[in-house]
Amino acid sequence: MKRGISGKIRKLACTSMAVAGLSFSGNLHAQGNQDRNNYGLEDHAKVVAVNVLVNGLISGIGAARNDRPFLQNFIRGAFGGLLISSGNYMVARNEDLAWPSKFVTSVGSSIAYNTSRGRPMFDTFGMDLGPIYLSLENIQGGDRNLNWHLIPGSLAGIAGGIISGSRFSLESSLRYGTPIFYDHNLQDDVRGYRYGFYGSNVLLLNENITNGETRHELIHI
Repeated sequence: MKRGISGKIRKLACTSMAVAGLSFSGNLHAQGNQDRNNYGLEDHAKVVAVNVLVNGLISGIGAARNDRPFLQNFIRGAFGGLLISSGNYMVARNEDLAWPSKFVTSVGSSIAYNTSRGRPMFDTFGMDLGPIYLSLENIQGGDRNLNWHLIPGSLAGIAGGIISGSRFSLESSLRYGTPIFYDHNLQDDVRGYRYGFYGSNVLLLNENITNGETRHELIHI
């Protein structure tokens, strides 16, 4: 009974740490990237530090719960966090690097995810393509399985964009690797922002959004 309670406490602690860390990381992104053209090394250093620490801790603690060495897997998770930060930096500097950025960040998050489960670093690779999440499993095991599932938040965002009458842009969606809607009525006094999220990985943007503001939103995605 005591062991069951302690296990629940550990799970709660891990979850709380993840949520707090990711929230802190998001705040750093938002504070350091009000103008994406001014995204400098100081901003990047803060983001790298948080991503490395958070992903390292999540991976190390998760691995330890699966009877794997903490330090070794902390380092692996930290490496995943470094890749995530590198991908963020790519799109922060140039919106045309959205696809390479998506791939690099997906590799980093996959490493952290695998390590936290006590699995090999490259056991599974996952990446979202619009409302579909693709995962290539058992990469190191020989029998590779390609699986997919729908992302509820993405589906809801796409449905919301259609229902609201916003204009879906296939060109921008293919260019940036995520579903994008535009709405010329999107103003500060209407919905509280001129651009921003509209579902899990769906963006609702103002028609007159600048490249810097687009990069700001893509880094969150």
